[in-house]
Amino acid sequence: MLICCACTNENTTTFHRSGYGSIYLGGIYDASKFKQVSEELEGCFNALALDFSGISITVENNIISEISTDDPSILSYNGIKVGDPISLVKDKVGLDVLEIIQNDYTNLPVFVHWHDENKTVGTRYSTDDGTTIHYIDMGLSERMYLLEGCA
Repeated sequence: MLICCACTNENTTTFHRSGYGSIYLGGIYDASKFKQVSEELEGCFNALALDFSGISITVENNIISEISTDDPSILSYNGIKVGDPISLVKDKVGLDVLEIIQNDYTNLPVFVHWHDENKTVGTRYSTDDGTTIHYIDMGLSERMYLLEGCA
């Protein structure tokens, strides 16, 4: 299932509603456009984008299920970047639409902004210190709750 809502690949410094550049959530994995960086575990692995610096993906059963960055030059769909304060997520997105989950590894909150009412696609903002965004991940619904990659 390819997720595409008002798709655009003109701006490759900002996530769009369905992915980043020409990388789309729900799209078929094309090994010629990525470098696999983890071993495959039950059909799941991680890869780096060859065409887009600072972007990595998670692939499950040959489908792109998550797109991630820790690059401060890349903006989320909401205009938030790594290095911004967590308070900016609350201000730009609004606490009323954020789902806040607990990271069992860090005991810190993780903020998920769902792009639709059905929770089909979301953007996850994670922190390592409780004050600053360290990771931005956009993914299909089931990926937004998995914080350990393909484990």
